[in-house]
Amino acid sequence: MGFLQSNKVFIGRRSHPVLLFFALTFVGVGMGGVWEMFEWVFDAMTVANSIKGKYDTMLDLVVDTAGAAVAAIMYIALHWGTD
Repeated sequence: MGFLQSNKVFIGRRSHPVLLFFALTFVGVGMGGVWEMFEWVFDAMTVANSIKGKYDTMLDLVVDTAGAAVAAIMYIALHWGTD
């Protein structure tokens, strides 16, 4: 069901750039969250001490969000209305 709804967001007459922006941004933020989990597992299994605390994690997530938003804006600017 979600796939059918997302299909309306990405293509067709009912597509909307704001919904597309949020969908792409949330995918990027989700990928950043998964990366943080991998980083935590790596830090727990080794003596690398790659995680410096909450500040490091929050900074990573803020930068992930900003990068995902910029990428979504660039995608929409380059591909919106070019059918």
